[in-house]
Amino acid sequence: PPPAPLGALPAGGAMPAPRGPSGARVMMVTANQPLPCTTRRGDWIMELALRNKLMYATLHDYKTWWSTELVSAWDLEAAWNKIPLLYVLMHPESPVTQGVEWLLWMDDDAIFTDMNFTMPLEQYDRDGINLVIWGDPQRVYRANDIQGLNTGVFLLRKCEWSRQLMAEVAALATPSIRRQIGNKGRIAEQGALTWVLHSQAERWKDRVQLERNFTLNGNWMDYAKKWVPGKPKLALPVWGNDAIPFVVQYAGCQMCRGHSENGSWHDGGVRKCQNAFIEAYTFGDDQVLSLLGLRHLTMDTHLVRASAGSELYQRHQRMTRCLPSFLVIGTQKGGTSSFHFLLKSGWHDAVRVNSGEKEIHYFSWDDQFRQGPLTYQQRFDGSGDRLGECAEETKLRGEVSATYLDYPKAAERAAMLLPSARIVVLLREPVARLVSSFNMKWQGEICGK
Repeated sequence: PPPAPLGALPAGGAMPAPRGPSGARVMMVTANQPLPCTTRRGDWIMELALRNKLMYATLHDYKTWWSTELVSAWDLEAAWNKIPLLYVLMHPESPVTQGVEWLLWMDDDAIFTDMNFTMPLEQYDRDGINLVIWGDPQRVYRANDIQGLNTGVFLLRKCEWSRQLMAEVAALATPSIRRQIGNKGRIAEQGALTWVLHSQAERWKDRVQLERNFTLNGNWMDYAKKWVPGKPKLALPVWGNDAIPFVVQYAGCQMCRGHSENGSWHDGGVRKCQNAFIEAYTFGDDQVLSLLGLRHLTMDTHLVRASAGSELYQRHQRMTRCLPSFLVIGTQKGGTSSFHFLLKSGWHDAVRVNSGEKEIHYFSWDDQFRQGPLTYQQRFDGSGDRLGECAEETKLRGEVSATYLDYPKAAERAAMLLPSARIVVLLREPVARLVSSFNMKWQGEICGK
């Protein structure tokens, strides 16, 4: 609904609220659908996207407002919902935004990828800016192009000017008006905001910053497979710029639904988008985890390891000091039994292997892995009631298990427990190895020998 008549406002219409007790100037606002996604993976993706936003807000002492409600469901559904939500949050007497000067809107499919970057609020204050949004002035003010700006991410000053702008956009939600201004009545809030700025440029333009000095919300397809863990630059530039974008948006991916509404977005496309999302999420999350001395094992896993030199890393080193320094992971029928026999027989004075049978299969067999690392440690000298407690010696410990080479979980498990272990692979001419493997299976499984 349109606001009540207003009295005189200070220059620019901006009325900064007094600072709250926490000193936070910004509230990050986001929303997602109230019902579960159609797939469990979709729920997981949405959970990660929300965590990303909350961690960014925590790092920068921002207040947050996470909405799952349709504020005005009868006329402002779906993407339009942000308009009435922001309108009510900017009410001068709203108890939840006391002390807040800016509202940072983030669509549910947008995530922060540069967790250290903050928008230049002081510059916007000096310039009298009330709305900061990615956009192209020519496409917005001259062409009325709905792709000339992006309402997936924008910064809005809490003031009556902004409430009036939201009211003007909301007024275009009426179906008859939508049909008048374009796209056969299917215009969304992005097109409505474009229309307002285009048709009423004299009223709004001076207080709008169509931000192009940094990547306010990059298109996910431009950045897929260009992240380099721990590096401040992209592997390849995007539009001539290799800087890390502030935000990347996964518009059109329909990750919660799992497919496109009109059927044009196939399963392969959804998987491609989700994989790209995980890479970008992990890149941003590593910046957060670094504060705890942690990082992800790879760009496509949730598993983490302690960073070298960190307190957690030093603890891990102490607790795994009695575990293997190297793993011989295969290949089967590639000479691993002979190599194990040589090591066990004292072929090298500085190396020792596990007692008992040759292969422990700790990282490859689930029943062995469930017994835990203490049982694994005891396979080497039988001593120690706690991890990291064993006889002092200078010999390197190693283990030989040919199943590690191709078992799906083995590499991930070994990387978590023994991140510094050296990996040894014995290979053999493929045909000879195949014949030997066949003979072993023939004798053991068919002949019973």
